[in-house]
Amino acid sequence: MKKFFKKIKYLFEYLLVLTIIQIMGLFGISKSVNICRYLARIIGPILPVNKIAEKNLKNIFGKDFAYKAIIDQIWDNFGSFIGEIPYINKMSNEELSERVEIIGIERIKELQDAHQPFLLFTGHFANWDFALKIIDKFFPKFAI
Repeated sequence: MKKFFKKIKYLFEYLLVLTIIQIMGLFGISKSVNICRYLARIIGPILPVNKIAEKNLKNIFGKDFAYKAIIDQIWDNFGSFIGEIPYINKMSNEELSERVEIIGIERIKELQDAHQPFLLFTGHFANWDFALKIIDKFFPKFAI
């Protein structure tokens, strides 16, 4: 019976997320991002995971470190990510190029023209799904 209620809870959460994504899709990307940033900065600090982030930052950098500013930036970034989700597959190449900058693409093209294999390393900066759409344009056989 416990598993059944857990599945119901997950279904409810899934439907809630889908509904939020649909609603955010009505506002346009800039408004959606701003709304989600605002909400993430309000809701995030009251979630239990926020205490874990505080504890970890204090353990690493000490109690005098401005960990609250870092955590606020984390919630802001997470809100941006959530606000952008409805637009990932809707954006044109022009809109993507306004939001994403890939540095060093010319070096990758040189390797590709020379038919040399390569590994591409990147960080998780902002919404990496946008970068994947751009990389796919250059490298249709790209895999993660």
